[in-house]
Amino acid sequence: MIGFVTRSNRRLLVNEDEVAAGIREATGATVKWLDFGNRGFLADIDSVQDLRVLVGGQGSGLINGLYLPAGSAVVVLYQFGGWDVFEEYLKPRGPYLWWVNQEESSSFCNQTLDRYCDSPDTVLDTPAVVSLLTDALKQARGHCP
Repeated sequence: MIGFVTRSNRRLLVNEDEVAAGIREATGATVKWLDFGNRGFLADIDSVQDLRVLVGGQGSGLINGLYLPAGSAVVVLYQFGGWDVFEEYLKPRGPYLWWVNQEESSSFCNQTLDRYCDSPDTVLDTPAVVSLLTDALKQARGHCP
């Protein structure tokens, strides 16, 4: 199962539904949508216990990757101009992969929410992200006890 962290204000992944459909089609994996922080810490931890992969846009919800079952993978998706800030924390616990939007034209700002446009929304490269998620599933399966 793949857990997809959703966001509701900044750094949105504009076509996350398309990516979820692509990974379901490519691998048959189930996608579970996760919205951390609303039900409490223990509920957040419980919600990742059945995952083989946790994926989402850069943000605090991905720190829940620390509580994944052993060997599960984490995939972080960065906006244009983003840089990897989670590897130090998440790579030691299991497979860790990341993607950075390389196309400025795939970034959009909601100036009401992001006045300085330092956390743009992103249109994901669906084939590239589906390929990355497929690889993450393989790596996670390789670590199954």
